[in-house]
Amino acid sequence: KITHMSVSTFFIRYWLDEIGLRAIVCPCHASILLVVILSSCTEQRLIERFFMTQPTIIMVAPNGARKQKSDHPALPVTIAETVTAAKACFDAGASILHAHVRDENGAHVLDAERYISLLDAMRSAVPEMLIQITTEAVGRYNPQEQADIVFTVKPDFVSVGFGEMTGDASANAMAYARDFYHQAHAQNIHVQHILYSAEN
Repeated sequence: KITHMSVSTFFIRYWLDEIGLRAIVCPCHASILLVVILSSCTEQRLIERFFMTQPTIIMVAPNGARKQKSDHPALPVTIAETVTAAKACFDAGASILHAHVRDENGAHVLDAERYISLLDAMRSAVPEMLIQITTEAVGRYNPQEQADIVFTVKPDFVSVGFGEMTGDASANAMAYARDFYHQAHAQNIHVQHILYSAEN
C-alpha cells in the first residue's frame, strides 16, 4: 500500500508507458526513489533501453522533519551539516536537495531566515545542485504560515502537502489554496504536490 505519493510520479509513469512498461512508483522520504518495474512485454531491448539510455534524477532528503541525532549521529541538523551532507550526495550523483531546516533545539521549523541562509550557503558550496524547500506542517503550521514561508523565501522549488494547504476543505480554505497555487505559478515557484492519502 502506497500512502505517500507525489504528483510527479505521473511523469515517471508516462515516461515508462512510452517505452512499453508498466510501473508502480513510490517516492520515499528515505531519500530513495523506489521504482518497481513490472514488464508488460517480453522485449528485453525495451528494459535495456530504459536502464541504459534514460536520464535519472535523484532527489535527496538527508534529514526530514522528525528524526534526531539520537536516531542517527550523522543526521544533519544545522545548516552547515545539511550543506555538507548535500554536497556529499551531489558528488555521489544526486541533483536536487529536499531541504528541511531545524531550530536551535533540532526541531523542524518553517523559518524564512534559516531557509535563506541555507539557500545562500548551498549556492556557494554546491552551485549546480537544485534546492527544494519544504512547507511540511508537522501538525504545527497552518496554510497561511506555509504560504508565508514560500512567498518570503521565494525558492525555485517547494514541496506542499495538498491536504495541509487545503485545510478543512471548506469553501474558504479551498479558495485560499487556489490563490496560493496561482500566486506560486505566477512567481515561477515550482511546486511538488505531496499527496498523503488517496483522499488527497
